[in-house]
Formats: sequence, structure tokens, C-alpha cells
Amino acid sequence: MLRITTFLLLLGALPCIGYGQKPDAPVGNLLRTGGEFERITKTYNPWGGVDGQGFLRTFEARAGVVTNMGNTASTPFPCTPCPVDMNNDGLLDLMVVDADGYTWCYFNSGTKTEPKFTRAEIVPVMLSSGYLRGGPGTQCPGMAAVDYDDSGKISLVYGDWLGKIYFVPNQGSKAVPKFIQPKLTSDNQVATSLKGDLWANYFYPQVYDWDGDGRKDLIIGEGTYSANSIWLFLNQGNNTTPVYNQKDGKKIALVRGLGREHLTPFIIDWNEDGKPDVVTGEREGKVSVYINESVNNREWKFAEPFGVKFGTTDKIGALSRVTFADINGDGLPDAFAGRSNGRIGLALNKGTKGAPVFGNLEDIKGVQPFPNYATSPDVDFRPPERSTFHLLRVVSNKKEEVETYEEGFTPPPESKGNKALKMEFYDAGQKVFTNPLPLPYESDKSELWSDNLGNTYGIRFKNDFKLVPGKEYTLSFWAKGNGFTRRLEWNIYGHEHIPASKDEDGLVVWGDADYTIKNGFSVGSEWNKIRGTVKFTRRSSDKVEPADKPVTFTLRIYFEGTGFFYLDDVSLTEGNNPF
Repeated sequence: MLRITTFLLLLGALPCIGYGQKPDAPVGNLLRTGGEFERITKTYNPWGGVDGQGFLRTFEARAGVVTNMGNTASTPFPCTPCPVDMNNDGLLDLMVVDADGYTWCYFNSGTKTEPKFTRAEIVPVMLSSGYLRGGPGTQCPGMAAVDYDDSGKISLVYGDWLGKIYFVPNQGSKAVPKFIQPKLTSDNQVATSLKGDLWANYFYPQVYDWDGDGRKDLIIGEGTYSANSIWLFLNQGNNTTPVYNQKDGKKIALVRGLGREHLTPFIIDWNEDGKPDVVTGEREGKVSVYINESVNNREWKFAEPFGVKFGTTDKIGALSRVTFADINGDGLPDAFAGRSNGRIGLALNKGTKGAPVFGNLEDIKGVQPFPNYATSPDVDFRPPERSTFHLLRVVSNKKEEVETYEEGFTPPPESKGNKALKMEFYDAGQKVFTNPLPLPYESDKSELWSDNLGNTYGIRFKNDFKLVPGKEYTLSFWAKGNGFTRRLEWNIYGHEHIPASKDEDGLVVWGDADYTIKNGFSVGSEWNKIRGTVKFTRRSSDKVEPADKPVTFTLRIYFEGTGFFYLDDVSLTEGNNPF
């Protein structure tokens, strides 16, 4: 048998940088396709909150969920819709948070009986710092939009996968809401334990005066491993400064999940008897109703739960999240469901007061405010979770290709094609939330593509390539742009398993070696040719056979700060090639 251990080996070459005129086309580009950006994929601009088919759509995200088999599976997480009047015009708007942590506001421009949603505006708050390694879905928040502080303004309450709760006050007015990203997210965190310890995961909050004492209480559904519960935290403070913790008698298991997991409660008087009931989604996609049969405000009892159908189905997608409000003015609560693809479903109530009956869930339509654009299938782009309106696209000087055409664009001298890659920050034209999320300047060492400088995001070329130790290669590309004064860097990263030692039984102990060759560069308003010499070597103590065994590498371009950046004709060739 083999034993495996891990250690980190970082090697940096001494690359050089130069500027000059474009030489003859390099032969044997190790990047194969991908360096010229002539291939494109047409898509829609996501920052309007409307997809290419005209449906309201937030970002998709995944996170790890424990299955019935006890394994953790990367699972799509639905968004959370909150129907609420955000601007005091008498119409229900939609506040929606996706599992990546972005909050979208869709203002209703219709009437009380015929709602109309067009585009979204991004709300500039991102509070959770949790990260689930292995893919996006780093926040997985639930959200409630409610006047929790008696200000008459709708504020926001978030719960995340780490088990944290955040209260975000509306610092604007009833008609013009305003939310501000705090310098420290801990400033907005509300403790749910006496010592501030975290005690469960995947929090989904509601705020409601459950015991009728005039103070709004906190209700939390959770998704910790195994069967879950819905918890009631009685407010021991006031509505301006609430206090929630695990003091005896102040944290109560309001509803036991009875085998259900990942509970997502909503408080509503389902049967119109004057008492608040609990409706919840769960991991397998069903929706259950717990009718309140309590006889006083101190001893709470619920009838056996029953399921809700939407049309003919009782499952609306895993990790179901449902909220209710009368969207068409008939006096009956309609159902809003978050979809795992980022869309929002609506099921109209066709029943009567106290006896809801829902039709099929239909995805809500909107109006896409931005033209389609083109991406490159040969690169990935990973922005930080806490920034907005970044767009990586392919541009060209071809008027007939509307998805890529950019007026005034000129390819590099003697370019092989008409296209280039461009990273920019899009003007989203928001009218209410005009303070977009800035790029974060904080370290996130767990982030796959970041380092401890923070605020790092990158372009990664999908085509891996092999480099031989001790051999020289030349990286070259054309670039221009403005900004990014904190850092522009090309980065070539490789990884391999190597025999590290032998154990007491003579068995091989394997280790991991990482190699990084990188260098910074600068850009100006005109195309410049960037050149770097690439070479790596193994440590003399590393016994790899054969000694010239190649290692697989990837190329990335990193940014810090703000600005725009053009990239074209990227090549990696054997030898130290001059211009």
C-alpha cells in the first residue's frame, strides 16, 4: 500500500519583461487554442437580473449538502425571494438573495392587480465571509425583508451557512431605500448564543413578534447534519437593539423537523384563525405547513404537518424556499419560490381565505436592459464574491457581429484576427442603489485563486500545458488598459505528486509539489507586447524519474484594483524567443 503526505514546494523563476513590435507568429504555441480569442460563445449580461429568455434570474450557486447516503454532494442552492414594498408606493417589489450572497431588488412598475417587473438593481451589501471549498456557493444565505426596528422602513436580515445572522438597517427613507456595506461585517452580526459561539449551519431567518409582547423575535431554520429544527429566539432587548441568545427559556425548539432537513420557515396565518402558522421548505423539495394550535403565548403546539401542492406536484426542487404575499390584489396569499437556476417562480392562489390552493409555479418574466455579449470558451474568469458589474468579454471591430463589436476598437499590430479579450466594469445604470459594491481589499487565503494580498481575481486559461524542468520557454502577449495600479500579473502554476520519503515499512510516502513562475507588468493606452522567460527546476532532493518528466501547468492573469484591460495573441513557446 501507499501512504500519502502533503508538503508545499514553491519555486519562482526570474522572468523578464519587455516591450516591442510584434515578431513573426510563434511556432508551436503550447496554449493551442485560446490565445487569440477568435472563438466566442454568445450569452446575456447577468447584471440586469434577467436572462436570455426574458425571465428574472439571479446567479446560480452550489454548496455541499449531506445526502441520505451520508456523503457530501455539491448541490445547487435556490435563491430566496422576499415580496415586500421597498419604496412605499403600495406595490409589492421583489427582494431576492442568491446563494452567492448577491441581493437583487426588482421594483414593481405595474399595478396592485397586474404586477410588472423589468430589471434588477444590485443591493450593495455582502456580509457573509464563509467559503465552501470546491466551487461557488460561498454564502448560501436566507433572507427576510422586514421593518425589524420600528423605523417604518424595510430592512434586511440575513442568515448564512456558517450559522451567522446579520441585521442590515435601511439608512435611506421609506421611498428611497439605502443600504451600506459595513467596514467590518461583524458590526452587523447579531449573536444567537451567550458567548457568541456558532452552534449550527445553513441559517434561514424570519423576524416576527411570536409571543405578542411587542418585541420582534428571531426565528431560524437550520440545516446542520441530520434532522433539523426551527428555533425561536425570544427578544430580550427591544426592536432597536434586539438581544437573542441561548439563555434558559429564550431559545425554544418551535418546530421539530421530524426527519426533515434544511428547514426554511415562513410565518403566515395559513388558515386565517388569527394565529401565526409555520410553512417550511426542506432538502428534498417539499413544502410543509404546521398549523398553530396553541392556546396561549407561552406554550406552543402544532398539528401534524401536511404538504402543499403546486398544481399537481408536491416537490418544487431541492432545498425549497417559499414565501407568500398577495401579488394580484385578490386578498389571497400567492406563493413565490426560489429556483436553483436563479429564477423566481410564482404560483397564484386559486383557493379561498383560510384554504389556499395553488396553481403551477410559473417563472416570472422581466425585461433585459442590456445587449447580449460574447465570452471566450477558452478562459475562465473568477471575480471576488464581494464586487459587482465586472464583465469579461470578447470585443472586435466587426460591426456585423453585434455581440462583440466595440466602436473604436483596433486589434494589436499584425494581429492574427479581429478580436481580443476585455475585462471591464460595466455601467449598470442603477438609479436607486447607486453605491455599487467595491472590490474587496481583504485577505481570503482559502479562496482558490487569491493570495494573502487580497482583492485578487483572475483569468484562467482552460488549456493546460506541460513544461519540462530546466527548459526555457517564452510567454508573450499583447495588452493595453487603464487602472489596476495595485497589481497586474501573469502567473504560471504547476503541480505534481512526487515521492517524498519512505516510512518504517519501506513504503513510499508521497508529497505534493507546487511550482509558480510569475511576474508583474504594466499597461498603457496603446498596445504593448509583454514578454517573459519561463523556467522551473525541481529541488535537488526531489527524486523524480525520469528527471525530465514534464509537469502540467496553467496560465492565469491576475488583477488588483479597478480599471479595464485588453488581452490578445497569447502564446507560450519553447526556447528564449526574442521579438
